[in-house]
Amino acid sequence: MAAGTDDLPAAPVRPPGGVNNQAGYGRDDRPRDITVRLGKRWSEIVGNVKAGEYTWAEFVDGLDEEELARGQLKDKNGKFQGRPPTVVPREFLLACQREMKRRFDELFQSDVIPIAKEYLKMAQSKDLKPETKAKMLQYAMERVFGGIPKDVTIRQEQPWEQLVVNVMGSDDDRQIPPHLQERYERYEERKGGDNFEE
Repeated sequence: MAAGTDDLPAAPVRPPGGVNNQAGYGRDDRPRDITVRLGKRWSEIVGNVKAGEYTWAEFVDGLDEEELARGQLKDKNGKFQGRPPTVVPREFLLACQREMKRRFDELFQSDVIPIAKEYLKMAQSKDLKPETKAKMLQYAMERVFGGIPKDVTIRQEQPWEQLVVNVMGSDDDRQIPPHLQERYERYEERKGGDNFEE
């Protein structure tokens, strides 16, 4: 052994069993690219989309509601047979969600007036109690015009009233218009008389 090699730190030794990835150190912490193999059918669909034959939106437009909800395609017999795919393209799932929302909006836009008429007809039924009718009609009104405020605060003194008093200075001033004179008198009544010092 050569002189002076005892002072060098020991080389790091890799622990048995590999590096603990949760500890946050080591070369094994780097993200890895994972190659995913799609089935024959999905490979063909992804290839067609990349080639520009159709878009994901056009592809999912031909699917039924169950296929959209499951994010899975039926087989050639029109059934969900066999093991579902482990991985499907993310763009496909996003297109399925958009297509479901589009169909939902289209369905309700075409039927919103008949649904509202039916609801109001139910609310006017003679079999319902008046309280139930009132709640149903209140719900319909709030959906159209917005909610009714629950708390209303009324203040006794308004800032403009104090401005009128400050400008007038005296209730004997006859150049003040009658409507301001009335406001001044009402304000003085609430305040308990003349608060000005002459």
